[in-house]
Amino acid sequence: MGKVIAISNLKGGVGKTTTCHNLGWGLATEYDKRVCLIDLNPQADLTKILGYNPADLDVTVEHALRGIFENNLAPIEDYLIHACEMDILPADGCLAPFGDELSSGRYWMVESVLQRLIEKLNDHYDYILIDCVNYFGKLLHIALCAADEVLLVAQPNYFGVDAIAEMLNIVEIVQQRLNQSLSINGILLTQANMRTLHAREAVTRLRSDLDGRVYHSIIPYSVQVSVYQEMHLPIFTLKNNPVAKAYHSFLEEFMEREDQKI
Repeated sequence: MGKVIAISNLKGGVGKTTTCHNLGWGLATEYDKRVCLIDLNPQADLTKILGYNPADLDVTVEHALRGIFENNLAPIEDYLIHACEMDILPADGCLAPFGDELSSGRYWMVESVLQRLIEKLNDHYDYILIDCVNYFGKLLHIALCAADEVLLVAQPNYFGVDAIAEMLNIVEIVQQRLNQSLSINGILLTQANMRTLHAREAVTRLRSDLDGRVYHSIIPYSVQVSVYQEMHLPIFTLKNNPVAKAYHSFLEEFMEREDQKI
């Protein structure tokens, strides 16, 4: 069965989607892993990065989730798009009102809906990566209930440290009440300007407070990232770029941790 990792933070614009894309691409191309990405964000940035216009899609993850509730799910392959060595369950803006519906009391067993959908995928993939929303609502709730692990992505600054603390509290609550097997994969620091004292102090504080959870690899800030995303290319394909080198380092560290769990 595939491992399900929710990639999350309660603050937007920190490189969460970029990390989901590049971790998936690296696992697929450099480690020959079968990878499925799930875009669980109504902004559909992951879908867009892979080159798809959400407005042009006939089916999305929202349709698949409704199929679970209404017991009329089509074959799971009908919802998937194969893109860049990976498969993706794409999203569009309709996911936002659907998230509101999840809180309305219309459906039963809301917490397990994504888990039930992923059970249809599990035997086909080694890793299923969920790009989560950046606020705590039902969409993040169902992601954490479905996940085996959470990868936290944050910037090394005051707000980033605060967001990590808040997210760790949420994970602990979900562990206690709904998903006892949920664990923290690690904390990846992104968009870092390590030339500033503020960033260095934030890294020191996080590593002191969260011993062993913070990845040694740190992703630096670069304007080239957004340029490559507009071209629908993974950062790994950048030549002699510090961001690409940092993601390579993170991928190696990620796999080293995976090997230690076996």
